[in-house]
Amino acid sequence: MSGGLDVSVLVPFRDDEEHVGALARRLAAHLRALGLSFELLFVDEDARDNSVALLHLLRDREIPELRVLTASGALGFAVAARVARGRTLWFFDVAEADAPLAPFAWARRRVDEGVDVVRVSGRFTVARRTRVWPVVAGLPGRGEAFAAALAARARRRKLTVEAAAAREPRLLARLLQAFSRA
Repeated sequence: MSGGLDVSVLVPFRDDEEHVGALARRLAAHLRALGLSFELLFVDEDARDNSVALLHLLRDREIPELRVLTASGALGFAVAARVARGRTLWFFDVAEADAPLAPFAWARRRVDEGVDVVRVSGRFTVARRTRVWPVVAGLPGRGEAFAAALAARARRRKLTVEAAAAREPRLLARLLQAFSRA
């Protein structure tokens, strides 16, 4: 499909310089290994540390797919969703920077199969951009509270929402098994 990217990763941050650089590298390496075209949209929600400078340095030297945006308040996901170009949106909270990334392939596959929003609880949310971006507009927050609010709004709009609790060992094993078969 021409003109679009496969994935837009949305990552709001504040004073997270100890996490943003490593996370940007991990995400880029993971998506490259999957052979996907992507953009990383890191959104500054009023950082007062070196997070922004570090991300600009990474963009210039290592990760040309990285963009740094600015949002007021806690509207990082909403700002990023508005400019995202990927067919799939990957909502990632910087607080989960060390979370395993493997379930993303399964969640993206579910979105490709027609599910509008897939929540991998305690990790991230993956969604179809064209169906979800109006739901995200003006929605503040991060983490599980944001993911729950996004899912609730999506259900009210009659979108399909699927949830997987990745912190449950049996489900995580099933997700990883499905990923390894792909």
